Amino acid sequence: MINFKSNNLKNSNSPYLKQHADNPINWQEWSNDVLNYAIEKNKMLIISIGYTTCHWCHEMEKEVFENKEVAKFMNEHFVAIKVDREVHPEVDHLYMQSLQLMIKQGGWPLNIIALPNKMPVWGCTFLKAKPWLSALMQINALFEKDPNSMQEYADTLKDSISKLQLPNTSNKGLKKKVDFKLLLNKWKNQLDYTYGGDLGIPKFMMPNQHLFLLRYAHISQDDNLNNYLKLSLKKIERGGIHDHIEGGFSRYALDQNWHVPHFEKMLYDNLQLIDVYHQAYIVFQEKSFENTYKKTLAFIDQQLSDSDYLWFTALDADSLNMKEEREEGAYYTWKKDELQELLKEKYDLFASYFNINPKGYWENGKYILFKSQSISSLAKSFNLSKLEAEKQINECLQTLKASKAKRAKPQLDHKKMLSLNAMAITTYLNVYKTTQEQSLLIRCQKAINKILRLTYDGTRLYKELHEHQHKKAGSLEDYAFFIQALLTMHEISLKPNYLDIAIKLIQFCFENFKEKTDIFFNYAEIHNEDLFVKPIALRDNVVPSANAIMSENLHKLALLTGKTAYQEHFEKMQDSIFSDFMHSPSDYSQWLQNQLKRDFPFFLVKTNENLWSAFSKRKALINFYRTTNTSKASAKNAVREEVLICTEKACLPSVSNLQEALKLLLGNNY
Repeated sequence: MINFKSNNLKNSNSPYLKQHADNPINWQEWSNDVLNYAIEKNKMLIISIGYTTCHWCHEMEKEVFENKEVAKFMNEHFVAIKVDREVHPEVDHLYMQSLQLMIKQGGWPLNIIALPNKMPVWGCTFLKAKPWLSALMQINALFEKDPNSMQEYADTLKDSISKLQLPNTSNKGLKKKVDFKLLLNKWKNQLDYTYGGDLGIPKFMMPNQHLFLLRYAHISQDDNLNNYLKLSLKKIERGGIHDHIEGGFSRYALDQNWHVPHFEKMLYDNLQLIDVYHQAYIVFQEKSFENTYKKTLAFIDQQLSDSDYLWFTALDADSLNMKEEREEGAYYTWKKDELQELLKEKYDLFASYFNINPKGYWENGKYILFKSQSISSLAKSFNLSKLEAEKQINECLQTLKASKAKRAKPQLDHKKMLSLNAMAITTYLNVYKTTQEQSLLIRCQKAINKILRLTYDGTRLYKELHEHQHKKAGSLEDYAFFIQALLTMHEISLKPNYLDIAIKLIQFCFENFKEKTDIFFNYAEIHNEDLFVKPIALRDNVVPSANAIMSENLHKLALLTGKTAYQEHFEKMQDSIFSDFMHSPSDYSQWLQNQLKRDFPFFLVKTNENLWSAFSKRKALINFYRTTNTSKASAKNAVREEVLICTEKACLPSVSNLQEALKLLLGNNY
């Protein structure tokens, strides 16, 4: 029995909700019981959405949600619900769309005022106590005086959200072949050719966009785009957004030079950046790219992993400073005298390399490490060999790492979410393909086994990877990313059980995440009645959309099983999103990666593991899967051949070694 006159967050599994357990507000968790209570009492909802490592969520808690006057009014007139966006991504997605329609911007904390029926009527991000309380009073007065006008506004907003979720189908029914040159000419106008990334600030890294651009630039042999990508990845790696001491990347930069980060570190950013730098290393053979992806892997293993082969969600931007006060960046920044004392005679070399000067200054006497010169340039200016300069810089970094170990660490969001763990498995396996590091493969095998035990009941998946927890049904992103991980593991191991489970899960999605006549999958199961609109996510953001990943999964399943139904649905999804990605290509980077597999030669390779690893290391091979099933046309030849390469429609002549296979592929315009 819920006591609605008390704060009920203390027993939550979510660290974010627990952060608010001592607020004087009668916070509730998102549930049908709470939503029904609001209808029964005819009280409006305050839906406040955030996540554990969100700096401005912490600030709003201090400024607003710990204020007793604010709490008194909220408790009297509203049902207040706290939502962890990573536990309820479908709720976050829908109300974020609502906020963006209402105020033309979004972000966290995401605060929504909704009618008792969950339909939003007002929203904001961070506010101080006085304007927040003033807004609540005005909205509550209007609700008491004229609820019908509020319902009319909510109905209009609902219609707009429903339309916003649908793709532009003006060319529906036509099979589309993408004019990538036209598309890239439009996209290139928003690229920053001086500092990398996109023009404007703040600067997000958007790794999925870089992955598409890397693949397209290679296929099209676009030297200008390749130069932009090398510049962009070097600027990001050298910037303060990259933790040069412990590895890993912060979420975004506040300036154009990637110097000043918003210091939170998210698992999803770092996983995707491993993919980007790993792929970039294969393409460009830049040693710094190899060092970056390996250092980021080490950071995740050391700081975002448990002893049970699973992964945590994030590290906070804030930590305790020397005065025992929460401060953004306290764990990551340095004062000049501190560095001089620690580094002694090596200080001048270090200060030159990491800009302990006006260029690297942040605020309050603190510096954020970032590089603006190469190690070769540094060595020359200090009359050292490159090897000696590298050695001394690494010694400095180790000294600072030991010093940082004595500082208060940022709070860890220890949730273990299925979608993020599935992303981790795919990333680690992608690295394994080229390195053959057995520890990566073993970890992923154990992680999959653990996930299956904790979240799979033989029919459906559940969202969180914790023992003895209240099971929350998985959303589409859980299924999409886990199916992707299973298919990647199948490609490596060629064991049929991974493919069998993937097929069962995708069939469950067809039956439970979409109506039979729909093309796209809903964010939540279609019988979920929690929300006022059934949410559909199509645009790729910092993380690719679950529908785009499902489209990729269908393409792969079609090739591996030979079932035309999978291929037909893949093509329907790609065709239906065509107008949208031609209009705004940067918002659909995963869809565009899928389209590369459709519009350019795609190969199935049957080979042993050693040759397959060599294939993976060659930049000429991007559009290929390893498989046991090639095609009916190749079945009679498949038994004895060491390397058999097939396109989607036919097989190339069989060959017996890697060199011959590469010649065949390159001879087929790839």
